Amino acid sequence: MATSFRNALVNDGYYMVQYSVYARLCNGPDGAEKHYERLKKIAPSTGSIRVLSVTEKQYASIKIIAGEKKPPEKESKYIQLTFI
Repeated sequence: MATSFRNALVNDGYYMVQYSVYARLCNGPDGAEKHYERLKKIAPSTGSIRVLSVTEKQYASIKIIAGEKKPPEKESKYIQLTFI
């Protein structure tokens, strides 16, 4: 069940931020709401899913405490972004 949910997330454009934490770039609040509705449809009947929307500026302010830094991600062509 978990593997099929993970595969559905990856197929819908999500990427793993860390173990069991996935993020997806959305073009504004309407796009975020659309993907929230998609998540509700594919969510497994067991487990717990939490959705948090943050702006691009908020996401960029994340500080890494453990682990090695990775190369910077590609710049996005979008002006207003919301993560879900």
